Amino acid sequence: MYVLLCIHVEVNVIMYVNQDENRSEKKMQWMGENYLIHLFDYEMEHKKFLIWGLTAGILIRAASLVFQRPPAFMEQNPKFKLPRDSTV
Repeated sequence: MYVLLCIHVEVNVIMYVNQDENRSEKKMQWMGENYLIHLFDYEMEHKKFLIWGLTAGILIRAASLVFQRPPAFMEQNPKFKLPRDSTV
């Protein structure tokens, strides 16, 4: 994952906050909670990449901080509620 992030630092980060034709989303559900997986198509040096899931989420957050504004699309991050273990 580190290598992937280093390669994509050169990506035009504005695409991670703007509504873009290279962005899509997939609706998911876990333990009754709805959330979105973001997918970004990116081409560099005639090679195509799919940036999605956690990596996309990190880049969305980084771009939001850099440009000091939220993305132009809904994030809908998961609210994972893990069961508590009383033996810990």
